[in-house]
Amino acid sequence: KPKGLPPTINIDGVERSTTNNKGQPIAETEEGVRNFWGWFGNSENVDAELRPEVFYHSGDGNFTEMKESKRFGRAMFLTRHSPANYGSTTYPLYLKGDVLSNNNMRRMLYGDEGIEIIRKAIGKNINDNDAEIIIDDLTNGGNYPTDEYVWGLINAFDEASAQINIQTLRSKVAAMLGYDAVQTPDEFDGET
Repeated sequence: KPKGLPPTINIDGVERSTTNNKGQPIAETEEGVRNFWGWFGNSENVDAELRPEVFYHSGDGNFTEMKESKRFGRAMFLTRHSPANYGSTTYPLYLKGDVLSNNNMRRMLYGDEGIEIIRKAIGKNINDNDAEIIIDDLTNGGNYPTDEYVWGLINAFDEASAQINIQTLRSKVAAMLGYDAVQTPDEFDGET
């Protein structure tokens, strides 16, 4: 815990932790902790002890803010429990909003409405079976499609373009479902 700070402080009638789920200080001062909780609010990204969870984003270069990119749109790909084995830099961060897991994405895309979301996201009127194949590849963990038939469905021509296109599609689908962040498995070692 930070020097001089108790394990929790009362903020607007609610006891709030001064440490995150890793036991690390949220901030070094009470003012910093209060500012953090003013921003973080009642986010659901807390552990069983109501301490804010640390997520990780890995990649190359400097990261200072979430912004829309040509490659992946607005979605950020995160791991929850440990850094991914990708890129030169890993950034621990807190996430105020909801995180879309692969399991939740699969559940949300189940059925006719999900198939329509996939059709809109890829910009093709594909049959239901092909849409279900894409849903499986979107939600199978952090793996990329290796089947050339799937590559054709997502406009990929090789493994590298399949990696880019499936992540771009994950981003589009997440945005269509109202999410800005997509959780990838902790053991994921591909590009996020």
